[in-house]
Amino acid sequence: SIEHLNGSDASGGINKAGIIIIKGKYFGIKAPAVSLEYIDAKGAVKSKRLKVQRVYHYADAKGNAQKGCMNIETGESQIRIKIPDKNLNPGNYSLVLDNKTGIALDARTGTLPLITIIK
Repeated sequence: SIEHLNGSDASGGINKAGIIIIKGKYFGIKAPAVSLEYIDAKGAVKSKRLKVQRVYHYADAKGNAQKGCMNIETGESQIRIKIPDKNLNPGNYSLVLDNKTGIALDARTGTLPLITIIK
């Protein structure tokens, strides 16, 4: 799921410079690389890397509290992402999470999750 920092559903759109929380399963011991993919004016697929904030919800593999993005026993995962405030036009973007094992897909649709930047 994709949520605003306050826990509300982000499917209605995300503001530039906002922070979102991405929840899922099996992101990996280290935070995945996160980017937005979009099609530019010439029809080429472009990617914009996003910053994963180092505010973690789970203990890491060594048991250090709030040092991991995944619960190693259940696979529950959570990361916080900063949406850039520059060089990002309003519109729909594919959200790509890559943990070096594979790219995360939306379990309901089997496609990359979409987010909407509204302003």
